[in-house]
Amino acid sequence: MEVSNVNLLIISSLLITNLLLAALLLKQRFIQKEIHIIKEGLNELTTTSTSFNEHIQTKLLEEKKAHLLLLTFQLREAVSMQQFAIHSKVIEETQNTHHLSEVELSKIFSPKQVVIIEQYWSAYRIY
Repeated sequence: MEVSNVNLLIISSLLITNLLLAALLLKQRFIQKEIHIIKEGLNELTTTSTSFNEHIQTKLLEEKKAHLLLLTFQLREAVSMQQFAIHSKVIEETQNTHHLSEVELSKIFSPKQVVIIEQYWSAYRIY
């Protein structure tokens, strides 16, 4: 009887071990699927974040372009006012520079346009 109890104990231990291993294997597969889902979500967020940053940079360049054009029109208006009478205060209040670097200008305008813009501002400063 003792042998059969020992055999029964061994068999039940093996059965429990196999059940535990099966449960661990199922849990491992579940965790792997969850990791895969999380990685896909992270990739999607990274792509969305990159797209959003590109969108923001595009909008920022558009805003800089609009600002530069507004300043340019203000210069034109200030010089135009000088035809009929001297308005020194208007000239003093206009900006002497657009505060954009060559790199920023090249992102916004074509090379030919950049040259024209720089010549325009240079002519105003000389004026």
